[in-house]
Amino acid sequence: MDSGAMRCLFNIDFGNKLGIDVKSASPSLGRSASGLMQIFYHRIIVQILNRKFPCRVGFSAEYENEAFGLLGHEGIFDKLKRVTFNTRKKFVDLVEL
Repeated sequence: MDSGAMRCLFNIDFGNKLGIDVKSASPSLGRSASGLMQIFYHRIIVQILNRKFPCRVGFSAEYENEAFGLLGHEGIFDKLKRVTFNTRKKFVDLVEL
């Protein structure tokens, strides 16, 4: 999770493991801390807590070797009542709407 990320972003390999033909989408240019990157967006169903909802998720080759993804405001945080990060205790508290 990234409280500063506007959108959800994962590596292409993760999308392929989900059975998504990632590169079938038209590529978009996105910006990261390291510069511009090509992103392929898809609408998928995400389940958090007991709730399923559609979410626009990006997949990028620039994240290909990363073992993590970004859960962002658009599509995840905006579907929840509250998201609380407790860095000291190393947990995130999610509260449904």
